Amino acid sequence: MYYGGIMITGGYTLDLICDCEKCKVSTDSHEIKTGEFTGENYAECARIAKNNGWKLSRDRLYCSAPGHSKFERDD
Repeated sequence: MYYGGIMITGGYTLDLICDCEKCKVSTDSHEIKTGEFTGENYAECARIAKNNGWKLSRDRLYCSAPGHSKFERDD
């Protein structure tokens, strides 16, 4: 939006790092799957991430990349 010479921006960024067992034990940063999604709020970013194949936990703490095994919780 633009208000009389002042630019106002807003948004939300969701940075994801896969929590599957393979990515958790990998020492090579090129093998660890990451993703970045932007939108107006968490719900929009999560929807875009899910449409791209990411799996997100309900508590928003864990995720797994497309094609990777289910995330491993640290319980």
